[in-house]
Amino acid sequence: MFKFYVKFHNVPSYEAGQYSFTKANTMQEMLDTLRGGSSTTGIGTVLVKEGEGAEDVAAAAAKLRKKDPKLSRANFMAALKDEAFFKRLQQAYPQLLGSAAKAKGVRYRLEGYLFPATYTVTENQSAEALIAQMVAKTNAVMTPYMATIQKQKLSVQEVLTLASLVEREGVTDTDRGKIAGVFFNRLDAGMPLQTDVAVMYALNTHKTHLSNKDTSVDSPYNLYRNKGYGPGPVNSPSESAIKAVLAPLQRSADYLYFVANLKLVRFATPARWRSKM
Repeated sequence: MFKFYVKFHNVPSYEAGQYSFTKANTMQEMLDTLRGGSSTTGIGTVLVKEGEGAEDVAAAAAKLRKKDPKLSRANFMAALKDEAFFKRLQQAYPQLLGSAAKAKGVRYRLEGYLFPATYTVTENQSAEALIAQMVAKTNAVMTPYMATIQKQKLSVQEVLTLASLVEREGVTDTDRGKIAGVFFNRLDAGMPLQTDVAVMYALNTHKTHLSNKDTSVDSPYNLYRNKGYGPGPVNSPSESAIKAVLAPLQRSADYLYFVANLKLVRFATPARWRSKM
């Protein structure tokens, strides 16, 4: 198809060099890059940390704006909100982004799809191209789990949403697995997840303790007031958190509650929880 496209547009030649593309690039974008000679000379890297939100990623990318003005925070955030850009990514990765496209009330449709990793930034690279790299990485990581996700009758959006909550609630793989089990038990029981992580995302803040006023905020991300998974992910979860959601631990223990701090997570059934009150 690319050969026919080149022939139809009478492209005479390309500039020699190394180039980096993703499935999100259109043929015309690739042609423009190849003819312009924009090689993959690195100007720096962007580190996406596990559990960081899209706005944190935008701030990390903006650190390179002196070397590449295209990577301003404003440009990055504009790309995240660009529905036309999202649709192009969806066409490139329909299995990955199909459920994200259907989500209602999300703050950023690509929240949770900017996979934690270190990305090399090239000369004159746009914010869209950098985001496309991150989504391509997410697709590569998620592809081996797609059959399991379908078998468990979950959507990618639901898996990444729970994984983003598990990411911030637990530290060890075992605790994350148990926390995922608690979340699924609560969903099956028709209970709200009541996770502080989602409320803090709704409030766009980080707190050690939430007040009653905080947990009453009117937001689809407030999973104290709203049942179900919520609109979507609240950060970029690690593969460890994704695995925890797909293989939750000790569901048969009927845990519906947990209390976590930096050192310890305690789990309880309804009867044990009431005995502590």
